[in-house]
Amino acid sequence: MERLAGAFPRDPLILANRGMVLARAGGARDLADATVSAKRALTLNPRFAPAHTCLGIIASLEGRMDEAAGHFAEAVRPSDPAGYRNLGLLACERGYWDEAEPLLLHATRIDPLDARAWAGLGAVALRRENDKEAVLLLRHAAGLDPGDSRTTHGLAIALDREGDGAGAEEVIRETLAVSREPDRWVLLLDLAALLISKAGPGGNPVLDEEARQALEKAAALRPGDPGILFYRAVADARLGHPKEATEGFTSTLGNAKYRIPALENLRRLKARRRSRASFLPGLSAARTALALFSLLQLGALWMFFIAGLLTEAAFALLVAVLSGLFALALFGPARNGKTEDDTPLDLVIPPREFIPSPGAEMVSPLIRLRTALRP
Repeated sequence: MERLAGAFPRDPLILANRGMVLARAGGARDLADATVSAKRALTLNPRFAPAHTCLGIIASLEGRMDEAAGHFAEAVRPSDPAGYRNLGLLACERGYWDEAEPLLLHATRIDPLDARAWAGLGAVALRRENDKEAVLLLRHAAGLDPGDSRTTHGLAIALDREGDGAGAEEVIRETLAVSREPDRWVLLLDLAALLISKAGPGGNPVLDEEARQALEKAAALRPGDPGILFYRAVADARLGHPKEATEGFTSTLGNAKYRIPALENLRRLKARRRSRASFLPGLSAARTALALFSLLQLGALWMFFIAGLLTEAAFALLVAVLSGLFALALFGPARNGKTEDDTPLDLVIPPREFIPSPGAEMVSPLIRLRTALRP
């Protein structure tokens, strides 16, 4: 795009598409350059809808939601087919679900092949806990755009909520096999979350290790993402790496979604470490107290025997009794055949959500024809 923009510096379409490519990269410098490119396109054609769309996406990425809505509304005025869809997706991102649905329905009437609008309707159905409808809508969206990671992310969540975890894993792996877009990190995170869920509260070394490998790949595409850090900490904790797990949970405390689960998991990790570091680790508090009491009593008996306060027969009898109590505390079967330290480390894991948002996309050259024919 840089070469094209240099060759055609006064072409609004090329400038808008350059802005879209930079916005897709998402870095601070990229977004600044994308803004310059989109504004340059508007100076050449003030009614060029894709330039307004690009500025709206940039504003959305930077958290300026009201400004983003204004740009998307400007894109709607010259009848941009994506305008209503982007307004609907922005409403989803802001939590205005009731406002989002009519906008997205209007977008699908304008362009029945708009996969992202159908995916947005699937997100609305998920929010209303209508999982069956969400699966149908998201399957339709995925059929229109099979390689879109965000749509597959929503479909996997809908399938998992409907009870079809195997189907959710299948669609994720199928999309990962064909998708090469930067957003595939979302699918790797979804795959890890499914594997961790399949392993159960007690964990499964094979599934947890596979989940951790998927998260390593996701981290390479999206360094520092709090979701990746959180789930990697879960995998580390289950695989017996408490130090790495503690660091991972601590690094997500600044994120609103993961703060409370991370704090609770840190508390549980700390409690597990205390139980393992205590006297006679692996025993419950009552059994530990019984063992200590028996040892103290044995010591006291020895002192009484040396002082001549106990006969040999009484000393032997009491030693046998206290030794039996001590052995019972150490080696007796625990309830259900497990010691306290053998119980699974049940971690708090927040549910995965599908909240779509406007995304940068290349604009077709056919926009020229539509602009030329507009009265």
